Amino acid sequence: MNYAIIGCGRVAPKHAKAIKELPNVDLVAVCDCVPSRADHFAKEYQATPYTDYRDLLQRKDIDIVSVCVPSGLHAEIGQEVAKAGKHLLVEKPIALSLEDADALITLVSGN
Repeated sequence: MNYAIIGCGRVAPKHAKAIKELPNVDLVAVCDCVPSRADHFAKEYQATPYTDYRDLLQRKDIDIVSVCVPSGLHAEIGQEVAKAGKHLLVEKPIALSLEDADALITLVSGN
């Protein structure tokens, strides 16, 4: 399975290291709105860098995405990941409001 990480800040290396330890899983893409951070992280983990997560989500070969952005963006980006048909892992909290959390849960559960 192919994995991607959106957000290359403080918590992203923990995700990348865990992904690298999984059998049959490859970290293939990373994204950060700061180009130098995306490039540095991509080089360190041998992945393709992106600065717009929407471009990353267009890739058909990506199966799973970790959302490691600031908390206020979790629900919005999580919903975009789910709409793109990818499996989703969201850092806590999944949203800053109950309404946003419910919307994300509804979307990923298919209800």
